[in-house]
Amino acid sequence: MMLRPGKILLILLIPVALYALAKGAMYFKAKSTVDDVVVSMANQADVRYAEISTDLSGAVTVSGITVQPRGFDDGVSIDSVRVASDDPLVFFFGGDWTSGKDTPPDSLSFMVSGVSVPLESGFMRELAEGSGFGDDDPCRNGLKIEPPLLSKMGFDALTVDFDGGYRLDPAARTLSLDAHFEVRDVQGVTFTATLTDVDPEALVQ
Repeated sequence: MMLRPGKILLILLIPVALYALAKGAMYFKAKSTVDDVVVSMANQADVRYAEISTDLSGAVTVSGITVQPRGFDDGVSIDSVRVASDDPLVFFFGGDWTSGKDTPPDSLSFMVSGVSVPLESGFMRELAEGSGFGDDDPCRNGLKIEPPLLSKMGFDALTVDFDGGYRLDPAARTLSLDAHFEVRDVQGVTFTATLTDVDPEALVQ
């Protein structure tokens, strides 16, 4: 029995339609979540973004972000924010987990690229003034932001990248954590840790 051309075309279009449906649902959920974050921050900052892209393998990327704190004429620009997981369904449910009913994914990672603040901005000056420590503070020899010094070194902006994530292995009862923070052309810090004898149910709660 030979299939008619129309039936063959219909069979070929079914997976394309399912892909488009899943892609659209994932994009809609991601956009709704991002827009909710923008609205929730409206009293503190004007947040805008240029684009949202999704990957059905399990990733959402928001690009072209600007964050202008209230009371400042300038702010922070961010090239992109990417969140990924081995479980793509997490992006359909939007990260809404209810204890006893469902669980967060066994792995989740994020990558924030190109967080840039002009050294001459009012936001940076206030940030630098707020990074000082008192004489009796044990952290007084820690990280200090000094825009004038960075300007003399040839910088016109402070640009930061950071990423991290976790991976839970219920069978081995381990939780692995990692994070990396880097000020471009200045310094980077990497943190990794593995927790053993982790109770997955208690962790979810």
